[in-house]
Amino acid sequence: MFAKPLVRYDRRSPGLGDAFVESARQCVADVIADPSRFASSPGGIRYRRLRRFPYVVLFDVTDSELLMLGVLHTARSMERWRERQADN
Repeated sequence: MFAKPLVRYDRRSPGLGDAFVESARQCVADVIADPSRFASSPGGIRYRRLRRFPYVVLFDVTDSELLMLGVLHTARSMERWRERQADN
């Protein structure tokens, strides 16, 4: 899930990839701790922005589950992401 951004950020500056992964891990931990506190997109998918990096963690909450759906660069279209998921 984080391999491509990790490599890209490490090429830009050694150690920056590790900082990206740590930011993503903290983001996921925040979602697990209290998923209801984060925003919801018009389609009902919730998201949490990473600190310092232009990415969001996408997730959904049901009555019995917390579903981690993916990581999306904020320059990417949420609609395009939905279409790709529907194709799979």
